[in-house]
Parts: sequence; structure tokens; C-alpha cells
Amino acid sequence: MSAPAIVVIVGTSAAGVSAASTLRAEGYDGRLVLLGEEGVPPYDRPLLSKGYLAGTLSEKDLNLRPASFWTDRDIDLRLGSRVVGLDPSGQSVTLHDGSSLRADAVILATGGRSRALPVPGAELDGIFGLRTRADSDALRELSGGAERAVLVGMGFIGAEVAATLRGRGVDVTIVEPLSAPLERVLG
Repeated sequence: MSAPAIVVIVGTSAAGVSAASTLRAEGYDGRLVLLGEEGVPPYDRPLLSKGYLAGTLSEKDLNLRPASFWTDRDIDLRLGSRVVGLDPSGQSVTLHDGSSLRADAVILATGGRSRALPVPGAELDGIFGLRTRADSDALRELSGGAERAVLVGMGFIGAEVAATLRGRGVDVTIVEPLSAPLERVLG
């Protein structure tokens, strides 16, 4: 079986970047397209709840790779490209703007999303999950003048956000639906 001529990777998370890096490192020399929904270069998401939220790391500090990485490895990095459809039989990927890309192979590396609160008012301003750099920016801005914050969930990210907000002088209350912090992780 021959290698696909065009590989499209959907998602610029660490997994998407690793897939692109590994393909090139293993000798894949076909066309390689990496699609990111956000309009910013791939970044280290775990830092969003720690140093970046605290204000000790800059946007540049978050970047997973320098800008030269993509051109040096002939990886077509397309930012602000949200995938809305996959057509395996037609070998294409459809983007939010209606355009499409040919794709002999597709790797889905979109990452996870936090659960939305299933309560009335969950859509109000000041209530959000932490997944993107924009989410961390909004939380940092909001917490700058805040005296108190309520966090729902005490997984790793919740614990990190709580510690970071405490470090910024915010009183934090945590609501955890399970019987113990980190129960899903530690059992």
C-alpha cells in the first residue's frame, strides 16, 4: 500500500502537532495540512490554567513550536479553519467558509471539551469553561477585579485554576459533585 498523497490533520492540539511532526520525522513526504480552528499558532494547553492565567507567561511562551517549524518541514498550517464536514468517499474535508480540501487520509486530533453546566443561566457572562487561550484571557481579565470565584469541578484543571486564582488574591469556592476531589482521576 502506498502512502497517501495528502494527509489532513484536524486539530492543532499537542496530538495534532505530534502527528504532523511524527509523519515528517518518519519520512512522509506528501502534502501535509494541519487545520486549526483558533486563529493562533498551536500552543501548550496545560499552561492555560497555570502560568498563562497567572500572567507569568506570554502568548509566545505558550507556542508548541517556533514559526519556522512549519515552513522548515513543509507543513501547511492553516489557522482559523473550522472543519464542518468530512466526506470519506469523496476524499474531502469541508471548512466553515464553504471551501473544501482534498484529503487522501484524515487524522482527527481535536482534543476534549469541558462539559457545559446543565443549569439555568449557564450561558450568562462570566460563566465558561477553560479550553482555549481566549478562555484563559477572559478568565484572567475577569479575575483581575474579582473578589470571589466559584469553580465547578475539582479535577486537575479545576485545582490548577483554583490555586492560580488564590495566587491572584481571589477567594475561591469549589463545588464538586463527586464525593472527593480528583475522584475520576484517582479513584
